[in-house]
Amino acid sequence: MAVLMGGMSNFGTHLVLLREISCASDKQDTTQRLALGTTALCGPVLLLTYIILAHIFFKVSGDLYWIILCIGAAEIIFQPFLIIAAMELHGKGRVARSQVLLIMPICIRLLVVAFIAGTSLDDPLHQYAYGHLIAVLLPLGYVVWQAPSIWREPLRWRVARRPEWPALGGYAITNISASGVSELDKMLAVRLLPLGIAGVYSAASRVVGSLVMPVMAMILSAMPRLFRSEAATGKKLQCWLFTIAGIYGFFAATTMIIFSPWIELALGEIYSGVSELIHTLAFAVPALCVRAAATNVLTTLGRPWIRISLELTGWVVIVVLALRKRCTNQPST
Repeated sequence: MAVLMGGMSNFGTHLVLLREISCASDKQDTTQRLALGTTALCGPVLLLTYIILAHIFFKVSGDLYWIILCIGAAEIIFQPFLIIAAMELHGKGRVARSQVLLIMPICIRLLVVAFIAGTSLDDPLHQYAYGHLIAVLLPLGYVVWQAPSIWREPLRWRVARRPEWPALGGYAITNISASGVSELDKMLAVRLLPLGIAGVYSAASRVVGSLVMPVMAMILSAMPRLFRSEAATGKKLQCWLFTIAGIYGFFAATTMIIFSPWIELALGEIYSGVSELIHTLAFAVPALCVRAAATNVLTTLGRPWIRISLELTGWVVIVVLALRKRCTNQPST
């Protein structure tokens, strides 16, 4: 829930910033101040909402509030500022550096998990929550230290004006709809399936979902160019992206089907049956790759609401099929 709500903290300003920097627009400075100010406003509001929802839905008790607060602050307040810094680098053509910046918190969290797993701490959940927060603060501190002075002068930041909110809203909802489709099935699996089976499904889904990452990398590296391209040039580039995504998806799915027994062996006996699920889910990989390319191209074309409609269609299909499955599994009276 923190990850999904954190996608709203920038309120789409990071994509607008990427567009302006990619096009070498004279609005770069204004857009940068807009991104920083809007994120500084939305973050605390969403964090408070997150804490309230956590209390309502998860019945959080006293000492667990620190865990909620650490994870919420990391994902909803601090991570969005890291995304702004990454988009600045991305728009300037430093794609690899921007992705390294985004990967750093994940790598630090992996070290935290390895440390906790290798020691016998009395309260590993609290220790992980603190590590989760520190994993974002460390790279963000480096960003603020290296960034232009505007990052350290919050009085120069500005919040979006009333006419700007509707346009930004499309990009903001895009973040939630994109990540929501990949997470909704796992959330429903926990509700509708025994926990053991839900865990196996989640593992299979993660393995298959990772196959789309090279396509996402390709699209991300092409986004600045897509923002700059004229109609004819941009259309040719889009066709190449769709073609490569489809071909790659076909070969990736075939490879995953062949190696699925070895993946189950690597995961261990606790994930018995994951091979069959990977085999089934792999057939969707070509479509997932083409969808990833199409949705991001729509973003560069300034059509976020069409992208949202496509993503929400996926949400509806998942929910309807899950509810139908639940109804058919209920015992008759």
